[in-house]
Amino acid sequence: MPVNPGTGLYERPWTFAANFNAGDDIERADLDAVVDDLVAAVNDALTVLTAATTAASQAAAYAAGAASAGAVAGAEAGAVAAEFAAATKVAEAQAFAVEAEAARDEAQEHTTDVLEVKAALLAEPNGMLSRVGPMVVARRTITAGVGVSIINGDGASGNPTISVDAVPASEIAASGTADATTYLRGDFAWAVPTVPSLTTATGLAPSYAARAWVNFNGTGTVAIRASANVSSITDNGAGDYTVNFAEDMPDANYAAIVTSSLVGVDDSATVKTASAFRFNIYNFASVKTDAANVSVVIFR
Repeated sequence: MPVNPGTGLYERPWTFAANFNAGDDIERADLDAVVDDLVAAVNDALTVLTAATTAASQAAAYAAGAASAGAVAGAEAGAVAAEFAAATKVAEAQAFAVEAEAARDEAQEHTTDVLEVKAALLAEPNGMLSRVGPMVVARRTITAGVGVSIINGDGASGNPTISVDAVPASEIAASGTADATTYLRGDFAWAVPTVPSLTTATGLAPSYAARAWVNFNGTGTVAIRASANVSSITDNGAGDYTVNFAEDMPDANYAAIVTSSLVGVDDSATVKTASAFRFNIYNFASVKTDAANVSVVIFR
């Protein structure tokens, strides 16, 4: 039976309702037929509802099963993860155990070495010990050589002390003769010092160079203009000076030449030593007077 598109009812009830609204007479047979159709429609609806309820129940059962399966799967996954973590920890513990065993073996080897060294030390007498091989020690003593002195060379009583003495000339490997008149050259040869000859000398008479000389201003504050082997000039007063040598003369038996811009030098006032020469300068009135230009030359 076709369904009314407006109400969703079957065609016959729809026609019946239309006739009823129109005020037409209704036959009992038509009413029974409509009721039968309604009952059939209700039964069909109940059948559909029952099928839907059954389907919903089945869906709920499927959902519960799925949830249960998910819970079981989650539990199984957790168990697998726990087993994996436990296996990892076991592997790490095993690795640590291997390393600990290796460290223990190494420590045992070092302990053995230390005990061997201790035994060697106890077996040696007092003194310094030196490592002469793998885990081997021996007693040693510092021995002095030429020009060297050693105190407590075995180290038994204290720290060794090494002193370097003057090396005698006889112990120096050099050519030539070592005596008071020679010196040791850089090429390890003993040689006699020589003084170069003056190139301006002529004739047979030897030339001798001055051992010291100075030119200075003796007025006011004494000032040296130029000099050689002179360390300073001492101003002892008017016309009274002392020339101090940088290097001493061999003795006081040297010749001194003094010139100045005044009259001369008083020989009686001259004082000679190996390290200095003192003199006086006078004017025309025989009074000691400072001079502007004074020169002194020393020969020996």
